[in-house]
Amino acid sequence: MKKILVIQREPLLSGVQKVFLSEYENLQEQYEYHLVCNATGPLTECVPQQNFHIVARMKRKINIINDLVVLYELYGIIRRLRPDIVHTHSSKPGIYGGILKLFLSFKLVHTVHGFSFTNSQSHLFYLFSMLLEGLFGRARDLTIVLTKRDYAKACGIGLRPERLLILKNAPNKTSIAGGISKTKNTFCWMGRIEPQKDPLTFVKAAILCLDERQDVVFEVWGEGGLSAILQAEIDSISVEKQKRIRLMGWCDDPMEVLSKCEYFVSTSLYEGMPLVLLEAMVARCNIIASNIPEHFETIEDYNFMPFPIQDHITLSRIMLETSSRAGCKNLPVYQLQSPEDRADQLNNIYKELT
Repeated sequence: MKKILVIQREPLLSGVQKVFLSEYENLQEQYEYHLVCNATGPLTECVPQQNFHIVARMKRKINIINDLVVLYELYGIIRRLRPDIVHTHSSKPGIYGGILKLFLSFKLVHTVHGFSFTNSQSHLFYLFSMLLEGLFGRARDLTIVLTKRDYAKACGIGLRPERLLILKNAPNKTSIAGGISKTKNTFCWMGRIEPQKDPLTFVKAAILCLDERQDVVFEVWGEGGLSAILQAEIDSISVEKQKRIRLMGWCDDPMEVLSKCEYFVSTSLYEGMPLVLLEAMVARCNIIASNIPEHFETIEDYNFMPFPIQDHITLSRIMLETSSRAGCKNLPVYQLQSPEDRADQLNNIYKELT
């Protein structure tokens, strides 16, 4: 049985991790999977304990000492396991994989969940990130991107088209156990509570709406470094209004939550192909999303209401205008690729490489 080592940074079950989990659930009978994360968590509970490895210093931010320690530990794991394929997810693990391939023999597959160089960075860091992605990306046997936009970016930094593949995300369309039953005028935000996702814009817009309407409810699902800032913003309004805007914590079953919310709001500053957005489409939510290119490509022909990034005033106006309209009953059941079909495509890739 061929052996695959998957390197993920976090053990949570956000979009990036759920992409791997879907692959694992569909292919675990055909491959011996091993998983590397920086801690235990919901994701690591899904794989056999003996096949899970902790590299605790693997962090999002660049730190020379930490990163050298991580490379040393990953080097030891790969030498011991001798995997046929190393499959990395997200920018930092992808760079680790590119460096390690210079010293060890394995096939390297990397899935881009949005490139690390974005317009929201300083110009210097943008160029530095682009250099790293291009330099170590050339060492990969295959780079998987989720969107046509990221395909163009990959070509732009020097990755060869014959080593690039677009493989879109696929949400689980069968996991809405209780069916779709919307609660009128409920607005849901869901994701990592981090700067990239810009949840503060949603909270500020929601507070403006609470001043105008008594029949709207706002829910923030997720965890992250900005949670305390969001809570402070909510604590600044009256106790009565606080009852209608709540931080709900981490969501173990997004589809069940989305099936009950009438509106889904995404405020992201940049993205790859956000899985939660696809899940919201399957759950037949009305979608309000920031006007970034990745949202337009992900949503495609599904109707949605765009607003300028970080513009909470325009967002609040859209939410107030739409909250009095008819709910989701007129939205179509959205047809997307199944996780099984996506896993079959990945399986063919693995077979070609080995």
